[in-house]
Amino acid sequence: ITGGVHRLWAHRSYKAHWTVRVFLMLCNSGANQGSIYHWSRDHRVHHKHSETDADPHNASNGFFFAHIGWLLVKKHPKVLEAGKELSFDDLLEDPVVAFQKALDPFFALFMCFGLPALVARSYWGEHWLNALLVAGFLR
Repeated sequence: ITGGVHRLWAHRSYKAHWTVRVFLMLCNSGANQGSIYHWSRDHRVHHKHSETDADPHNASNGFFFAHIGWLLVKKHPKVLEAGKELSFDDLLEDPVVAFQKALDPFFALFMCFGLPALVARSYWGEHWLNALLVAGFLR
């Protein structure tokens, strides 16, 4: 998350070769924290409107809300408005981001749960249910 979706895409801190971007996209999908587009959008809005009602994870609403709670509730209308004010054309123009966004959430679910289970099943001969539970859900 830190080197890819946070620094590369949300902050545009550096440029990366397409192979590095693909690798970081796969890591982001495996982390199952949402698409690069949505994560970066929310993070840019957070920096633009920090600690206001337009901040997606406003810490003024408490520690729990700032870290987890904001993911469990609908976005405040001011967050939605703030997201419309900013341009995310750079994200939409990146074919790696566009690919992941087009397949979201199915690709993320596969990378997070399916691929680890497939590896456990293929390389270690685990029963498919054990592979899914341990490699997918308990990792």
